[in-house]
Formats: sequence, structure tokens, C-alpha cells
Amino acid sequence: MTLHIFNPEHDLAMAANLKNFTASHSVRAFRTDMGFLPALWAGDDDMVMVEDAKRAYATLKKIRARLAASGCKAGGNVEFVMPGEIAGMKVEKIDVWGWDSAIVNSILQNGIICDTLPDMGHLEMIRKLSHRQTATGLLKKFAGDIFVGESFFCGNVDMVAELLYRYGRIVIKAPWSCSGRGIRFAEKCIGNHLAGWIKNMLKIQGGVMVEPYYRKIMDFGMEFYSDGHGKVDYVGMSLFNTKNGAYTGNVIATETYKLDIIGKYIPDEYILNVKERICTYLGDVYNNKYAGPLGIDMMIVPQSDGRGYLLHPCVEINLRRTMGHVALAVDPEDDEIVRSMEIVNNNNYQLKIKSL
Repeated sequence: MTLHIFNPEHDLAMAANLKNFTASHSVRAFRTDMGFLPALWAGDDDMVMVEDAKRAYATLKKIRARLAASGCKAGGNVEFVMPGEIAGMKVEKIDVWGWDSAIVNSILQNGIICDTLPDMGHLEMIRKLSHRQTATGLLKKFAGDIFVGESFFCGNVDMVAELLYRYGRIVIKAPWSCSGRGIRFAEKCIGNHLAGWIKNMLKIQGGVMVEPYYRKIMDFGMEFYSDGHGKVDYVGMSLFNTKNGAYTGNVIATETYKLDIIGKYIPDEYILNVKERICTYLGDVYNNKYAGPLGIDMMIVPQSDGRGYLLHPCVEINLRRTMGHVALAVDPEDDEIVRSMEIVNNNNYQLKIKSL
């Protein structure tokens, strides 16, 4: 039996690197409202820890009805439990959205007993692997052909300014941050406000990552699973939408449908090549260091002459579960069924399944 815990504040907790990390009110509300999510991929008889079990059962019933009516998978039978109900309980395995010192501390404070919890040394290793420089290493495996993408670690403002002069327009990212946060754009010059932000990141996180700005036409991703023993498996394609860098929704469809969409821009052989290179490279990187789900964000960029497209194979690596994994858990088997999965906030956060 596995105990599942949804901790969407993971990226923020990873950046703060505090075991007593407290997320903002909006993130805590998101966790409360969406705590039922692991029920969509959990196994039969698994448990999911939530703030309000009665509410979670009611929400899950509605979501499963919508998924079933849409021809999508709806998950197995799970039990929702609240923190006060599991104090002193021993579980075989704990599955979280992402591992950080804050979630481990919370598990221990709730009195949950599990022999497979990562220790502080392992947590620090996961944090190190979550640094955006891991993506830089992967990018170096994709030089030439139709691939595009560069990334640089900068330890001072002058280095950032030099890259801005070279490329004209850049994206500046905090080494640890979640999608849509910790990201700034610069064009022509670095103003005082941006320089102040960069200096703050230098002080807090030791540097910033800088990338050329690319005029993308499509976001997508690939989802993987690392067994922690040198094997990384491809799980599926993720088609998603963003607004100002923040996630807004996923396409729910078969792998065939999603590959057909990508195939309009990038030949199938390149997609296969990317999957194989990622599995090989990250299998070595994560060997004896990380076991669990991960996702890699990618994008399609038009060539400057307008005659074709380029593939950016690694915008970032999310060393955790992603909404792409959630979409894959409910994907239909019929190629004709295509839906969208969106998270909306109307007084509270809700998962919506809609027709496209």
C-alpha cells in the first residue's frame, strides 16, 4: 500500500531550502482544493492524504463521472485520509508530487512511519539535481541538426550583460523556481530594477541561468520515470498551454494523436532520437540518486528564414511529477477522443475536463 501526498508547493520549497517552509495562502489553497489529484494515478487500495476527506470524495466522484463520460480513464479505488487519522501509521511507500526537506519534515511531524523516506543527504542530492544546470548538461547532447537551445550559468551581473549584448534578447531564470516564477526577460539593456533582482538571486541562490530568447510557436513536453538504478523510461508526450510562463492546461488524447500534432513540425525520427538520448543521459545522471517521475519541457521554434522549424529539446527539467503525468494517467485509448484538462480558480481551484 502506498500513501500519496500532493505537495504543489514543492518547487517553492526547493528554492527556499527550508524544512519549516510555509507556502503562500494561494498555494496552500491550491493544495487543499486539488489534494484529491493523486487518486487519478494511485493504485487500488492506496491512500491519499487530504485536508478534507469528505470534500475529496465528492470532488473525485464528479471528476470521474466527467472522465468516464468523455471516454477517458478514471482511476481505481482509493481511500482518502486526513493527517490526524494517520499518526503512528506505518506505510510501505510514500509517493509525493516532489521530494524536498519540507515535505519530509511534514510527514515526520504528522507521525507517519515509513522506512523508505529519503534522508537529508539524499534530499540535498535531489535539490542539486533540480538545479537548472542539469538541463544545460542535457542540452549539450543536442548540438546541430534541427536542434536549438543554449543555457549559461552566470555568477555576476556583468556576465548577464555580456550575454544580453551577444543575443539582444534573453531570458533570465533563478536556478530553482517553478514555472512562471523566478523568470525575467531582458532586451537591449538591464535596468536598475532587473539588476536588483539579479543581485538578489546571486545572493540567495548563488547565480542565475541565462538563455537566448526564442520566438516559440508551441510548447510541449515529454514525461519520464527514473528507477534510480540507471534506467529512465519514456512515459508519454505532454501537450500543454502556458500564459506568461505559467501552466494553464493539458491536452488529453492518445499518444498517436499527440505525435501527429508534433509531426506537423518535427519529423518522427527526431522525436525518437530525443527520447533515446534523454533516457541514456539521465539514466547515468540519476543512477543511485533519484527514483521517481520527471518531465522535460520543450518547444518548437520557427527557423529564421521561415522555411522550417527547430526543436528546443530541453527548456527545463522538472524533477518531480507534472501535470503532464496527470494527463497521461487519464488519457483515452480511442484516437478520436480529444479533451482539455484545465485548472480554473473561481473562488476555489477546480479541475475542468472540456471538449476541444
